[in-house]
Amino acid sequence: MRLSGPDAFAVAGRFFQSNPGIEDAQPRQALFGKIQDAQDAPSLIDWVIAVKYAAPKSYTGEHMVEIISHGSPIILKKILALSLAHGAREALPGEFTQQAFINGKIDLVQAEAVCQLIRASSERASRLHAQIVSGVLSARIRSLADALASALAVVEALIDHPEETDIAAGVNPQRLAADVEKAKCAMNGLINGFLGARKIKEGLTLALVGSPNAGKSTLFNALLADDRSIVSPEPGTTRDTVEEALQINGHLVRLIDTAGWRKAQGSIEAMGLERTRRAIRRADGLLWIKDGCSAPDDEQEKTLERAINEEHKPFFIIWNKKDKPGFNPGHGNAHEQAQGSAAISALHGDGLNELRLGLASLTESAQPKEGEALVTEERQAQLLQCAHEDAAKAIERIKREEFELASLDLRHALADTHAILGAGDVAEEILAQIFSKFCIGK
Repeated sequence: MRLSGPDAFAVAGRFFQSNPGIEDAQPRQALFGKIQDAQDAPSLIDWVIAVKYAAPKSYTGEHMVEIISHGSPIILKKILALSLAHGAREALPGEFTQQAFINGKIDLVQAEAVCQLIRASSERASRLHAQIVSGVLSARIRSLADALASALAVVEALIDHPEETDIAAGVNPQRLAADVEKAKCAMNGLINGFLGARKIKEGLTLALVGSPNAGKSTLFNALLADDRSIVSPEPGTTRDTVEEALQINGHLVRLIDTAGWRKAQGSIEAMGLERTRRAIRRADGLLWIKDGCSAPDDEQEKTLERAINEEHKPFFIIWNKKDKPGFNPGHGNAHEQAQGSAAISALHGDGLNELRLGLASLTESAQPKEGEALVTEERQAQLLQCAHEDAAKAIERIKREEFELASLDLRHALADTHAILGAGDVAEEILAQIFSKFCIGK
């Protein structure tokens, strides 16, 4: 549990006993002691460790005490009740991190990343947001701001001192425009990376497609280790799409089980086929399940291959039923275009480990490289887009030596990059929106 604020030491000292006491201890000292309530008998609640942090060298930038108890919900509730009884109040969602931002311990990009780190649903997303918390993305944004500020200083010197021929003679408009162009290109790279970051946060969507009874639902259940889809020997059992999430090699993946691809046998099956088409359109990649023991229906194969190619989606071919006599994986154009292939028995689990390795390769190739500084928030991407547009205007105006107009454009672009970091005045409603996403105690 965490206490933060100017009276943190005094409040903690009223129910935490140690030698030395919390108020007399050295900053960053871990103290072993007991939590007790003098009003109760018996008064002992727990033996704990309390760590004292003196402002400004704490997470929030304020005086802070962190209490490490044995973790029982009953004990934690009692410590919270004692804190409230002795003058503290419950923190609002994200209030500790908001206080860290207000006190200059972190910027707004890092604060947003703290929230996403807490909510990360995969190892890859966790690593991405931990990197942003460390300041890698903030450094990129500050570098952009510095480049824009340097260009603005030159432009304003030309405006403010038109009579200074030495200044004008030392400025090459084309070179100055090229400097702003570099910053604009860097912005463009960050904007493009936002789409990749969303795939890391929200997960790649992979749709299982193929002919009826090829084993899509069996494989779907096997990968999830759960009977999520109905499985039957009767072709066409799956009429609707079923979606579930899982992790593959640390990456979040959303699997969609779809209806078998064939000429519809009625209105219900036609609706299922249309939903399969929609799943193909919105998926990031496709897993084409084929029955390795049955001769394919050429017409079904061609129409499905055409549907896949029309959407330009990467796909992975999976030959199922390798446990059965007569198993014979085929080849052909589709096989040559595939990102990879695997032979499995979805029913018995043979080949699933090799399949997971292949799918891990597919997911990694569809996502940004590990270690890239990525914009992960819509707010950041929108501000970067505005800065990019203003920088583009400034470049053209610098080339035409319209320096007063270029100055306005550069000012707007610089203001947008500063707003990403939360520099200057940040509207209360923006802060409220950001920190309301946190849970209490962060």
